[in-house]
Amino acid sequence: MSDRDTKKTNLEMTYKWNLQEAENYAKAFAALLSDEYFKNKLTINGGEILNLTESKQLNLLTIRELYDKWQTETERLKSPYFDFEQSEVKQALADFMNVLSRFILVNKDNFIPLLTKSTKKTLELYISPVSFFENLMRDLPDFKLTSEWLKNNGRFFKDYGWVLSEMLNRLSGLQFVYANQAIDWVKEIITDDKIDSRCR
Repeated sequence: MSDRDTKKTNLEMTYKWNLQEAENYAKAFAALLSDEYFKNKLTINGGEILNLTESKQLNLLTIRELYDKWQTETERLKSPYFDFEQSEVKQALADFMNVLSRFILVNKDNFIPLLTKSTKKTLELYISPVSFFENLMRDLPDFKLTSEWLKNNGRFFKDYGWVLSEMLNRLSGLQFVYANQAIDWVKEIITDDKIDSRCR
């Protein structure tokens, strides 16, 4: 095995080890924080989640996890017996979701998995931002990056919102790009110099 292969293998092993450590830390942190928070409360609301920890980014990614769950559940509302593509139906559903978003209320059992996942993602975002955003692009609906997706998700990022802003600029004039193109953009946009200058 060459020196280059050895270094590559060592890096991969270190990264995998870090992922396992992040998973263990996220579970322990979420359990500890939830035990403390829910000691005298049965539920947590949206405003409380946004101020849960000193890490604004962690709080925002926790809301994003909730938002993703919500989107999945909204899809289940669709029925083969009704036309959900009609503009009136779309508007009514959007109005319903806007009202519902002001009344977030989560109990401890449902909150711990959300906080665990968002903690792990926050660690990945700061330890390996390229990997974080690559994974985000791989999870795009229909593997397509759109301006609507970038605008909707931009609000969930404090220190790395500039990544999505730059991607939105590159998308200007295009209806969408596929995930593989978006991943290439991530690699071009996120450089050590930009991280140093924008995420101090």
